[in-house]
Amino acid sequence: MKEKGWYKLVLSLIGLSVGVFLLSVGLTFFLEPNTIAPGGVTGFAIVFKKITKIPVYITNLAINVPLFIIGIIILGKNFGWKTLYATALLSLFLKVIPAQAVTPDLLLASIFGGLISGIGLGIVFKFGGTTGGTDLAGSILNKVYPSLSISTFMMAIDLLVVTFAGIVDKKVETSLYSIISLFVTIKVIDLILEG
Repeated sequence: MKEKGWYKLVLSLIGLSVGVFLLSVGLTFFLEPNTIAPGGVTGFAIVFKKITKIPVYITNLAINVPLFIIGIIILGKNFGWKTLYATALLSLFLKVIPAQAVTPDLLLASIFGGLISGIGLGIVFKFGGTTGGTDLAGSILNKVYPSLSISTFMMAIDLLVVTFAGIVDKKVETSLYSIISLFVTIKVIDLILEG
């Protein structure tokens, strides 16, 4: 019985690690270098870097650590060693993988960035984890305001981030490409989770 527990734990850690790595690749090679912010905390961190030059991994941690603490208080302690692991690993990967654009074409970057990020997030969700951010914020807000769903909160936050990206970049195209990337990411996650 104990051997089965260890096997499941190791499998979860490998799955979460692969998923977070793919998410990081999508962000650092396609989205971040082109200031495409497909929603979420990481999307906000990409835009925030453009203004302040603060690395994405630092902003990611600075927002997710307090969110995680609030999550423990509101949602209970059992909600997430996997979330803690995936969030910390995402910040680590974002620190060590240098942001470098594979393509300067914004349409290609938004599609492939969304595709690779979506595969990564889908794998993370499949193994029962999250990377913090909007899904965690949505869960917390849903607990406080149960009349609104988690996805409603997530969509509202993502919409704010996408709009913010366009304002900071002073181009409506940035918001539009960010929406394309967000759409691709969501569709790929659905494909992985639902089949």
